[in-house]
Amino acid sequence: MPHRTTRTHVVGPRGRGAHRLVADALRAAQPGDTVVVTPGRYQESLELAHRVVLVAEQGPGTVVLAAPPGGAPVLRVLGPDCLLRGLELEGADPGDPAVTSCSTTAP
Repeated sequence: MPHRTTRTHVVGPRGRGAHRLVADALRAAQPGDTVVVTPGRYQESLELAHRVVLVAEQGPGTVVLAAPPGGAPVLRVLGPDCLLRGLELEGADPGDPAVTSCSTTAP
């Protein structure tokens, strides 16, 4: 069985090879990859479909992931073993969840 090397995907407003949207980096990431987010505020609705590490490049307090208006959560966790580090999550409305998760059971 061949060994797969994990990759790092960078998200930021500028920089060669950087994704502009967190969602684009998550779509490009394979299981086990890391997505590093540069400081800033990102208003997106994101899905973690498989095992991935999502991390703030410069640590806590430097990255805010905010839900867009309309009631969608900022983050839907669909895959197992996902890890977030140093990110602030902000829902669109105090009455709506910022994070949801779905689990499936194999038959």
